[in-house]
Amino acid sequence: MTRLRSKAATDSQDGGAFHGNNRPPAEFIPAAFRSTFDEYDRLWERIQKTNEEYAELKRNWGELKEKARKADIAEAHNAARSGSAAPVTTPNQAALDAQLEQARANLNALEGALPLIANDLAEIRYSEQQNLAKYKAAETKARTELTKKLAALETPIQDLINAIALREWIESQYTWDTTANFDVVDLWAPASRLRIANKASNAVTYGSIVNALSNL
Repeated sequence: MTRLRSKAATDSQDGGAFHGNNRPPAEFIPAAFRSTFDEYDRLWERIQKTNEEYAELKRNWGELKEKARKADIAEAHNAARSGSAAPVTTPNQAALDAQLEQARANLNALEGALPLIANDLAEIRYSEQQNLAKYKAAETKARTELTKKLAALETPIQDLINAIALREWIESQYTWDTTANFDVVDLWAPASRLRIANKASNAVTYGSIVNALSNL
């Protein structure tokens, strides 16, 4: 589990990592994946649309079936009045049944195709895993830039710490202290559930924050 993970390593999802919010934002997706993700997303949209159409049919099935039945009866009556042979089938009901079966078949086919695209994405990811150098280089570059910026913050932050300490020494008669502790709850709200009686145990120093950021 890396420092960035909010989930345990056992939450690795394989194909599930390609879907929706489980994947990186579009601007971070490597070029090798993009066209296949476009195909994946188009198919997913079709699944959603087809599923809605199928659900709508199922939801209104009784009403639609009755409407089709009455239409078939009306057509038979009209045929009788015109002297034509009465239809031996129920074309409106048959068309409705066929519409439902077609929607079900479309949905099954689309849902069956989605894992095939996920497999293609997995193959692309496997290929990229064999060439991690470029990703590691980007990570190293970003870490170097962060370290430089953190170093540049050290003096202004220490100036602020000294100013706060001086004001507190005068205003509140506190002893001089520039350790600059943060309460862990200020950094991570859920820690309030873990808070213990000894407040000092909840302290996190500025230095430890900088160190953690530098070693992501």
